[in-house]
Amino acid sequence: MRRKRPAVLAADPHSGPLERPVSRPAAAPFLPANAATAATATATAQAIADASQLQYFTYFLDQANHAPGVPLDMISYHLYAQPSGADTVDTYGPNSFPGAGSFIATVAEIESIRERLAPQVRTTVDEVGSILGSAATQPDPAPIPDGYWNYSGAIYAYVLANLALQGIDVVGESQLVGYPSQFPSVSMAREPAPAPC
Repeated sequence: MRRKRPAVLAADPHSGPLERPVSRPAAAPFLPANAATAATATATAQAIADASQLQYFTYFLDQANHAPGVPLDMISYHLYAQPSGADTVDTYGPNSFPGAGSFIATVAEIESIRERLAPQVRTTVDEVGSILGSAATQPDPAPIPDGYWNYSGAIYAYVLANLALQGIDVVGESQLVGYPSQFPSVSMAREPAPAPC
């Protein structure tokens, strides 16, 4: 079921104000001591790397699996598109977009589970990105082809648009700047950054 509220689009899912205040019991152990902060605090859970594991969502979103009074605020999961090592700039898209399409179909299944078990829970797909295997965690990664950045932006735009159509509350890009040994191909900006103007 498509939600009526608009999606919140942000590079960081925690960067903007909540759409609505969320009241919480004062005794909840994970809440800040400050009453004003506690009244608007939101807990996000799961951060599932493989969203196709639907049993995790079914279990988590069933309030019967939690202690009484434990709020279920928000679920999160990720998508990283990955061209294979055999791909070239010319085949990144044709070989990766079908996987992104499968992810979009999985999101519809997760949303169906959420609507059935816990319709008040919000959703964040808080890490959307692409990873080039040759520029992931290596201390001295291979150069990233210029065309890769076009592919990465296209994947993000495709996923973002489809998630917005499904009413996903928050969609976040994975990281601003990666660096050698820390997924430079996942970056929103290149490292090293250009000199300031």
